[in-house]
Amino acid sequence: DNQLNCLRGLLEEENYKEARRYAEELADSFANRMENVDVQNPIINVVLNQKYRLAKLNGIAILFYANNLSDLWLEEKDVVSLLSNLLDNAIEACEKLEENKVIHMKLVREKKEFVLSVKNPVAFPVKIENNRIETKKEDKKRHGIGLENVQMVLDKYHGMGMMRYENGYFSYTAVIPEIRG
Repeated sequence: DNQLNCLRGLLEEENYKEARRYAEELADSFANRMENVDVQNPIINVVLNQKYRLAKLNGIAILFYANNLSDLWLEEKDVVSLLSNLLDNAIEACEKLEENKVIHMKLVREKKEFVLSVKNPVAFPVKIENNRIETKKEDKKRHGIGLENVQMVLDKYHGMGMMRYENGYFSYTAVIPEIRG
């Protein structure tokens, strides 16, 4: 409100050059604030904001559905591994597309579980067998490591991961029960 009053004052004084500069500065600050994802967890915030900016630089949108993750029980390194591997895969898949570069991500605590889901369009159908993807990449030993890292985290917390390919979209959903010692 104060910013708008200041802008109104500049316009009333017919100081258009300064009003334009101030309006542009305000627009930039709003844009920067809008890009901050905040799930009340500093580690998750850092990862999500880094990946969001990386995606945006590559013309990819990420749509988040999240709730308060302030008291998530997973170790920080495990959360970073889950988010980074799943988002890196989704960004990489979207980079191969000409259009429809949108990643849908859900991070929620519900009923004593942490649910993390990433869904993105893919250029080619994904073949899934025994909850594993057949990689098309040359160096098969080095690829697929991201999802193996995700599975290791899930195993540690007695969680489960499910992959699906349907109508041009790949999705990965992880569900981790809250078990506190």
